[in-house]
Amino acid sequence: MGEETEAKFDNEHPAPALRFREQLHRMEEDGWWKVVEGLSSEHVQLVARLAARSEYSFDLQEKSIPGFIEAFQTIIPFIHALVIEITPHCGTAAEDFGPRKADIEKCLLHGVVPSQLLVEGGALSPTPVSMINAAYCFYLTRLPQLMNSLEGQKDTDLEQRQSAIERLEAWTMKGVEDFQLLDASRKNTSSGN
Repeated sequence: MGEETEAKFDNEHPAPALRFREQLHRMEEDGWWKVVEGLSSEHVQLVARLAARSEYSFDLQEKSIPGFIEAFQTIIPFIHALVIEITPHCGTAAEDFGPRKADIEKCLLHGVVPSQLLVEGGALSPTPVSMINAAYCFYLTRLPQLMNSLEGQKDTDLEQRQSAIERLEAWTMKGVEDFQLLDASRKNTSSGN
């Protein structure tokens, strides 16, 4: 995708700018945008920039098709309705993620699996959605900080960077597995099994 193609439909997909616009709309509606818009990441800036585009084109074999884009845009509300039907708990997930993101990232920065977060009066388990999204935000914004805290690691070394990414993924997946085990244990205890 380049500036010359970001607002063009192709034979298989809507224009990337339109797709980003609708993703941003969905993120705003579900409460996700307010928890990620302040990230120091060029990805966030890219989403915002592309979502602001409003002119699109669709040329089939160098020939413009009048009315196609307007017709396509009439189905967008139906797509959003399907997304809401498929992912009904997105707002709840964003509410869990917002207050837990910093604590999960703190665990990851120290190489700790984020399955239990210490809070006043005990511990809590962040949801898998929170762990996965916090790990991705960490990857986008803090991976060099993690690598620079490890002896002999350089975030510019591609092999070392790949190894750090794999460790980050492993810690996150271990946290998700721990959550699933704790959740299953709680369900068994509450049902008397």
